[in-house]
Amino acid sequence: MATHLQALLDGFVEKRMAAGALALVYQGGKEAAYAQSGWRVLNQAPFHRDTLCHMYSTTKVVTGALILSLAERGLININAPVADYMPEYAHLRVVEGDEASGFHLVEAKRPLTVLHLLTMTSGIPYPGSGEGVLGQVSAAQNALNRRSAQDERAGRPWSTLDFARALAQCPLISHPGERWHYGLNCDILGGLAEKVTGRRLSEIMREAIFEPLGMTRTAFHPEQLDKGRLAVIYDDALHPWRDESEGVRMTDSPNFEAGGAGLISCADDYMRFGLALLNGGRLNGKRILSPESVRMMTQNHLTPAQRVGFNWPDEAGYGYGFTVRVMQDPSLSEYDERPGSFGWNGMAGTSLRVDPERELVVVFMIQRVPANHKNYLPQLMRAIHLDGIA
Repeated sequence: MATHLQALLDGFVEKRMAAGALALVYQGGKEAAYAQSGWRVLNQAPFHRDTLCHMYSTTKVVTGALILSLAERGLININAPVADYMPEYAHLRVVEGDEASGFHLVEAKRPLTVLHLLTMTSGIPYPGSGEGVLGQVSAAQNALNRRSAQDERAGRPWSTLDFARALAQCPLISHPGERWHYGLNCDILGGLAEKVTGRRLSEIMREAIFEPLGMTRTAFHPEQLDKGRLAVIYDDALHPWRDESEGVRMTDSPNFEAGGAGLISCADDYMRFGLALLNGGRLNGKRILSPESVRMMTQNHLTPAQRVGFNWPDEAGYGYGFTVRVMQDPSLSEYDERPGSFGWNGMAGTSLRVDPERELVVVFMIQRVPANHKNYLPQLMRAIHLDGIA
């Protein structure tokens, strides 16, 4: 019995840290624990293992796997310049300077490659607030987003490839390959997948990943699923949260399928994906990736200089692979995970954690913005250990 895990989730709900929560744990290829608590619609419908959640950035891991599957088919060379596929990226510019001396644009020192996107060393951030170089880059990205929003209101919604191509107009925050920056890399990779296949991102993912793994309740568009099982996203006061961001919507967009944030899924579906990665790209006789691709994906690719930007307190002890964190030094981390453990989290609280040494896969689901992962995930891993899953 997962007594510690159940008590933990019950505590999250009782303390109003979340409307509802779920944790699914597999070890050695078998279900080792499951717990759920609270509501997917507050005080109306319970959170259940078939509840659908907006995965937000846990989408990135699926997109990374997809790009590697396309590389295995010879459609993408991960070391090639992105401009080989999208010429818009041939002449990128980088913002340099400061408020005192002024800002200016310079030519990028080197081409942007697919590898830079997979490792988030492209110099392409998410839009942010504030001053400095990030403020300059964000101003350009926000202007682009306003244009996309205007086009959508006019009945001309941008596709994934449209967005990826247009983003090349915005300057970079650093030269490609210099530093890790969290950003829109996987959204460009989604456009790249569309470019090399001539198909929509959702179609490519369904054929390459979802159908082989039996992920029948995973999609970009709610209307393709049972919308009645979609959880409401709440804010920290447990009021329904509204996405007030500008421009292309990361979720529920009529045309744009965000490779960095757009998937909707449920615990059992996402567990199948995690198990496939644990098993070297294979599940139930179906292979989505080669073992070598999974090894490349789940090893650290950052140099010490690049890791300067990968300084979030929650990621202490980790390096970064292809769209996943990778545990390197557990002594620096508050997480009970072994070296080589990997995964990623989503903005609304979803998390995938894979510990190959223990043959352990954990899928955690809440729907809350801000997610405040540090308030949930270290306790989650400790509760799993206390329940004898080690």
